[in-house]
Amino acid sequence: MKKIIALTLALGMTVGIASACGKKAEPVEEETEAKIEEETEEEVEDETEPVVTESETEDPKANEVVVNNVPSTTAEYGVLYTIIDDKNDDQHYIKGVSLGGNQTGSSEFNSKEPSTDSIRCVFLLNEWISVTLDDEAPDEVQVYVFKFVDDLSLYKDVDFNGDIEGYVAMATLTRPEEEGAEWGEFYVNPEDADPGDFSLVFVYQGKAVSQIRIALFAEGSLQDLSDSELEALTK
Repeated sequence: MKKIIALTLALGMTVGIASACGKKAEPVEEETEAKIEEETEEEVEDETEPVVTESETEDPKANEVVVNNVPSTTAEYGVLYTIIDDKNDDQHYIKGVSLGGNQTGSSEFNSKEPSTDSIRCVFLLNEWISVTLDDEAPDEVQVYVFKFVDDLSLYKDVDFNGDIEGYVAMATLTRPEEEGAEWGEFYVNPEDADPGDFSLVFVYQGKAVSQIRIALFAEGSLQDLSDSELEALTK
């Protein structure tokens, strides 16, 4: 009888332990399935979403290569370049120049308004070149003609009150009574210079304030050219 009772108790304990083990296994199985499902979703997201690197999250302009455009030291033809440091000093600042010839070009071509670019820059040696400055330019400006040198700062520290050498022509420009009229004129003698490029250097109170690059051609070589053909010579 005791053996039967012991056997019954043993069977009961075995069933109880098995039941208990079965109940504890269920949440582990659910947790495992949930974890696998979560990991699967992460893998899908990783495959569908683009990979963003740290550099891509920054401002796009932060990695942009900026090139500093340093102006060329070569002066362009027919452009008024300022030499003085203080461009706001109206007393020393020439804001526009017009150049005209007496042997080539139409009357319209030789009577343009003072400007800082597209200034007529093609002439003949021995051709009288008229100069008109803007109405606010200072009186008694001098213009010196030098053989062109590829250096825009060459005349910056020159004292024009002293002895100046190397120029092939010079004139003093006087404010006219009539607005828009010529301030003065000059020519380059073929005996003093060969055809080529020259700098017109404008001087006020002994200091260079502006300059223009022009081209002078041999006498008698441009008379038959039209205005557009004259302009094309320095393009």
